[in-house]
Amino acid sequence: PLPPCDDPENAVFNRILKDNGAVPEVVALSRELADLREELIETADRTKRSEMIKHMSMLEAKLELARKRP
Repeated sequence: PLPPCDDPENAVFNRILKDNGAVPEVVALSRELADLREELIETADRTKRSEMIKHMSMLEAKLELARKRP
């Protein structure tokens, strides 16, 4: 028997993505944001910190939009 599946219409597509290490956009954005936060803690250069904070703001906005998508 086949294993249970939440999304039978896209089961093959989802399996291919999973087998190739792909992750949902929300997960990828969350990971990138967490990495950037860690880097921000270790960065002393004000200019670089300012750029990182801007990038984090953009990532947070993208993450919020990705969460709202069905």
